Formats: sequence, C-alpha cells, structure tokens
Amino acid sequence: MATRYEILVAGELDDAASELFAGWEISSGGGLATITGDFDQAALHGVLERVRALGLELVEVRRVRQQPGRYGS
Repeated sequence: MATRYEILVAGELDDAASELFAGWEISSGGGLATITGDFDQAALHGVLERVRALGLELVEVRRVRQQPGRYGS
C-alpha cells in the first residue's frame, strides 16, 4: 500500500536530477528541494537510493497525513 511522503534535500535540483524524479511533485524554496509522492516501502527505498547516488544531502523524510478521500485512502 502506498503512503504519501515528503523527502527534503539540501539545495535545489538541477534539470538532470529533476528528470530522475519525474512523476513526483518537486518544489524548491528556502535552500531545500522537496520531493513528494505516494510510495510503498520498496519505492521509498528506491527514491532514497537515487538521493544517495546523486550525492544529495538528505535533510528529512516525513510521512504526510492523508486527507480522507485523497491518494487512495
């Protein structure tokens, strides 16, 4: 079952990095980039592996509270 997560990394993602996270929401501000999406555990680990492989500084991973009726709940 997929859960909504926000993954925060330091800095901003360049175009090449952003393409590796295509299909998920990406936003930037305040020196952080946020990658938001619905992930099961395997997909979450895959995204975190991409963050590591790109040498990005992982700041935080947080589970986002889902609103009833959204994102498959």
